[in-house]
Amino acid sequence: DFNRLTGFQKRKQKGFSIGYIGTIDYSKLPQCFISLCDKINIPNAHFIVCGNGRSLVDVKRTVSTNRNSYEFPGYVENICDYLERMDVYGYPLNKNTFAAAEQNLQEAMWAGLPIVTNPYGGVQHLIEHNKTGLLVESDKDYINAIEYLYEHPEQRERLGKNAAAHARKHFAPEISADKFENLYKRMMKSPKTSKNPIYK
Repeated sequence: DFNRLTGFQKRKQKGFSIGYIGTIDYSKLPQCFISLCDKINIPNAHFIVCGNGRSLVDVKRTVSTNRNSYEFPGYVENICDYLERMDVYGYPLNKNTFAAAEQNLQEAMWAGLPIVTNPYGGVQHLIEHNKTGLLVESDKDYINAIEYLYEHPEQRERLGKNAAAHARKHFAPEISADKFENLYKRMMKSPKTSKNPIYK
């Protein structure tokens, strides 16, 4: 349900905003999250970090205001207000993340934001590299990708448009419901099988 994005309209503003919405926990974020942000060399870079989690206090403690500025609004229900202010959606992940369907990425794609993230967990099945977003393997590549998108607004627009089209084709509620129904039908027709317990 993408009703939270009804009326979405990109806002023009000073500076360049990189946004994140999600759980602020090192089980999901890399522990070097803030140092990654600090190393991004973009004039007037502003990071909007939405969400709560066990690592929020530590993340805020490691913030340096020498180069870039940060904003921590906590948990937000009206994500549209924040997505409208973002130029790029930066979503670095811990390699051992539990990330799966990633609703926040689907919403960012629906809003037409260019995304930079890692191909961990279920993310690699949501985003096609250099078509609907940028998938990066290393910290250096993450930094370079953000800076590249800053320097190439036409690529931000291309990736954002592709992401929005992909989201509407694959993530719309009625489409997802049909996929699940067809999957369950196939499973019900399959013969029953016994499996060894994972935990003994």
